[in-house]
Amino acid sequence: MSPALAERLSKRITLAAVALAMALHLYIDPAAGWAIPAATAAAFLVSWMSARRWPSAAPAIVLALLPLGPALLTMTFRVAALNIFYTLLLAAVLGSLLPRLPLDRWALPRWWTLLLGAWALTLALGWPVMILREAGLRLGTLRDVGALDSWAYLTTPQVESWILYVTITQLVGLLWLDWLCADGARPAHGLWIGTTIASLVAIYQGTVDVSFLSGGPWPGLQRAAGTLLDANAYGTIAAFAGPIAFTCPARGGRAHGPRSCAERSARCCSSTSCCARAGARTRRRAIPHRCWQASLPSCSC
Repeated sequence: MSPALAERLSKRITLAAVALAMALHLYIDPAAGWAIPAATAAAFLVSWMSARRWPSAAPAIVLALLPLGPALLTMTFRVAALNIFYTLLLAAVLGSLLPRLPLDRWALPRWWTLLLGAWALTLALGWPVMILREAGLRLGTLRDVGALDSWAYLTTPQVESWILYVTITQLVGLLWLDWLCADGARPAHGLWIGTTIASLVAIYQGTVDVSFLSGGPWPGLQRAAGTLLDANAYGTIAAFAGPIAFTCPARGGRAHGPRSCAERSARCCSSTSCCARAGARTRRRAIPHRCWQASLPSCSC
């Protein structure tokens, strides 16, 4: 098999695998219902059509909405279905990338193509095996909420939902990197703009009301989750937002000294993220140590 054919097959298998994983996730997740799959299809089509008309603006808008989506979707659907919400949001991201995403080759640098392309192919071929391992050959167990197959007392659909969520996140992330390299570097302004707005919410959570637009274990742990409903995910994206804004070129593709647009944006975003983290630390320290320990879940081994 020639290298060009192997590269073409790996790219197309990756695209087919992420599409199939999204469809299966929407089918098996117990919190999906019918409204979320319909919204996912609509988000994909709208972002795809918008990206064909506005190839630079549409992906930036979708990326700006990505950190804000979990809280907005929770308020819309009145259910905290975090895994399936990320599938909806990543479907919109994928739709915005497809019009300018090479379908027959990887646009990554040469060594990145070898390593990341192999990893994408591993994920694409590996997740069906893991799904069959959890559900068995009886397809009826895919949505059987009464079947427990985990030491953590998780049902089969919950375990499968987590497998698909992890797979979709990594594959769409790899395709986004490939899209960035396709026609030269594209500014990722949308991502840090959305993160800055999420950081403003995190500042309010850390200083005023930690339960505002939050849920799950995070209010009890006194951790600000921003608009992502997950404090770990928010901390990660806040850490990346500053460097992303700093490395984005200013208008016209060149930096114009220390007061360039990119540097001002980076400073604003970094300062906002730092304030959010500092506010959360201040609120956590204000809680007595015994109360802090009492808020942690107990574990019996």
